[in-house]
Order: sequence, then structure tokens, then C-alpha cells
Amino acid sequence: MARPRKQEQRRGEIVAATARLLVDRGMAAARLTDIAKEMGVTPASISYYYPDLIDLYAAAYETATTEYTELRRARVEESVGARERLLACLQLGIPERGSESFDATLLLMELSAVGTREPRFGVAEAEFARVQLELLEQLIAEGQAAGEFRPRFPAAHTARMLLSAEDGIAPSVILELTSSEEAVRMMSELAGLLLDCELAPREDGGR
Repeated sequence: MARPRKQEQRRGEIVAATARLLVDRGMAAARLTDIAKEMGVTPASISYYYPDLIDLYAAAYETATTEYTELRRARVEESVGARERLLACLQLGIPERGSESFDATLLLMELSAVGTREPRFGVAEAEFARVQLELLEQLIAEGQAAGEFRPRFPAAHTARMLLSAEDGIAPSVILELTSSEEAVRMMSELAGLLLDCELAPREDGGR
């Protein structure tokens, strides 16, 4: 009984080490030998748990998306009021250096290039998109029921437009072409237009 738990723990350690390398140094520095060096073990020790490096990348992607989704839901639940809950959701979608979402966004960007060519990423990618869209639709529906939002389009379409805009602007923030504050403002303005409401970010960024 102890062995399976130990193996699961070891897999988690390997995934965590891989994620650190991807965030700190990028895909080129997260090869099998790099991961083994980071953990102080032999490459064979890594291959024992992940014979195919792509499977390890896929595990890192799935872990990152799960943690990101949990964080986003928690941030929403901390807020009260339809506008506040939606704004909290949108703010977490914009990476800010030093924040909880920055490393996750950077990691997903690094892995996305691999994922577009690997069907093994497909299930995790589809689930990640589904839960984010579901959360946005829920928040839009809550605001509409409360009379605070007047959606110009069906909730599903609005959610998809907001998520697409977020996916488009996040890389610009990571590359420091757009500031986090400016990105949050743009997302808030877009949501306000789509939902016919005032949705202004808080002065502290809500972080």
C-alpha cells in the first residue's frame, strides 16, 4: 500500500520540478537531463516514471490548469455581488508579476506550443476551456438575474468573447508590452460594453 503512494508523490515532485524549469528558463531548459539535474537524480530515474517526456509535459499542463481553475473559483467566491465576482474573475485572468496567476500563465504559454502538436494535451485543454467558460457564463447569468447585467448577446457567446480576449492579451502582459493595470482596464471595459454595465476595476487591482 505504501509503494503506490510513494510513486504518486514522486510523480508530483517530478511534475513540480518540470514546472519550475519551464517557468524559470523555458522549454529549451526543461529537457530530460535538465529535469534530472534539477532534482539531483539520473535521467533514468525520471524516465522510470515518465518514459515519454511529452507525457510529463502533459501532466504538468493538467496540474497547472487544475490549480489555476481552483484558484479562480476561490477568488470569485471571496467576492460579494455580481459585478465584484465577475471583476475578480477577470482580474485573475490577467497575469501580474509576483501574483499567483503569473507563473501559471507563463507555464501554460510554454506548454501550449507543444500542446498544439500533441493530442495528449487535448483532453486537458478542452476541460480547461470548458470550466472557464462555465464559470464566466454562471457569473453573467447571476448578474442578469440580479438586474445588474443586460447582456447584448447570449451568455455563452459573451463568455467566449471574454475568454478569447483574455487569451489574446495575457501574452502581451507577460512580454511586458501591456501593463497588468491597462489589461485589467481593457477587460473591464469590454465586459462593461458586452453586459451594458459599469465594471470599473478597484484601485488596488483586487489582488
